[in-house]
Amino acid sequence: LEQEKLNIQLSADNLSEKLISSDQEVKKLEGFIHSLATELAELDKKNLAFMEKFDKLNGLYGTHLTLLQKDRDIASDRAKKLFDQLQGEFLTVTFQKEALESAGKELYQQKEELKKAKESLVTQLAEESCSARQEIEKLESEAKCLV
Repeated sequence: LEQEKLNIQLSADNLSEKLISSDQEVKKLEGFIHSLATELAELDKKNLAFMEKFDKLNGLYGTHLTLLQKDRDIASDRAKKLFDQLQGEFLTVTFQKEALESAGKELYQQKEELKKAKESLVTQLAEESCSARQEIEKLESEAKCLV
């Protein structure tokens, strides 16, 4: 019995040491788990901050794209208005050119008509001058005869 008691005592001491060792191991593991939980909480905070920054960046990117589209739309509208204005000016200049060409043709035709009328008048004046000279010569001749 004494031997059995001693064996049981040794076994109890052994188990007690194992229990103490296990308790120390559990405390170490609890400390490790606590540090992991702390790190996990820190990572969660960092993840949350990262997600917030990512969402903000994503929002800024969306705003940037919207502004780029608006800028393109404004540039397109400005270019269209300028094109329409230039096209209007081109049509106006084209109409003015055609009007000037038409007026030039009319003036040329009037010039030609006036030239023909002048030639006709010069011919008529030449004939009348010749007729008047003949009349003068005839009258001079009659005057000499009468003298």
